[in-house]
Amino acid sequence: MPSEESCIISRYVPNPLLINGLKFDLRIYVLVTCLDPLRIYIYNEGLTRFASEKYKLSDCKTNRFAHLTNYSVNKKNDKFVQNTCATDDGKGNKWSLSALFKHFEVIGIDCELLWSRIYDIIIKSFISGETVMSQATKKLSCHRNNCFELFGFDILIDSELRPWLMEINLTPSLACESPLDFQIKSNLIADMLTLVGVQAFDRRRDNPYVRPKPAGGLFGPKDPLRPLAPLSSAATAAGENVDPDDLSNTLAYARLKVFIPQHAASSN
Repeated sequence: MPSEESCIISRYVPNPLLINGLKFDLRIYVLVTCLDPLRIYIYNEGLTRFASEKYKLSDCKTNRFAHLTNYSVNKKNDKFVQNTCATDDGKGNKWSLSALFKHFEVIGIDCELLWSRIYDIIIKSFISGETVMSQATKKLSCHRNNCFELFGFDILIDSELRPWLMEINLTPSLACESPLDFQIKSNLIADMLTLVGVQAFDRRRDNPYVRPKPAGGLFGPKDPLRPLAPLSSAATAAGENVDPDDLSNTLAYARLKVFIPQHAASSN
């Protein structure tokens, strides 16, 4: 092993906790709004992603549908059961975290103890990288409160109820391929924008990157940029027709708007 290079050492967890014979993992969304001091917010909802075939340790090198819990992998399997109704949770190969912990309570698992162990992993993960992230932020001359980041933690639970960190996703996917995805991720974005403090805006009045169209001209220049307005909690709760594919674009715009220093915005 090279001593001059940074390395990641990992091992396979041979005794995962199973539900109906299936391996699963947890996608937990974590928002960091400040690094100095470190502020971490853990969203109270998330996703439980199941493998699509029964778990057998003996075929770990041959059957990826039994050993990998990635949605992008298992959705290609004919045995994968997609969620078709957000209210019909706890069925198929993707559940909400709420449905999972309701199941845990029914079978007698200490949910508070399990959550405390998951919180411990998340907090220690950020502490381990706090110095590097803080230094990178300072190089960009950012004010400590004008940037934020959403992370996706993938957690595996073993048969002894010990959580294991599999990976941390920077800018996790916000694609919505099921009603359950849309319900969880749209509310996640609405709550995140409210917490960060991104305000609704008028494209023509507030956006410094959009030049007003010349009055009276039929062939004037078109607006070069039309960012999306942030998704409101009210719109989500009312069930308005919001395109799920726009959620990632909404978050990208929000990050840009928060990142722009005040003096730069006013000079435009």
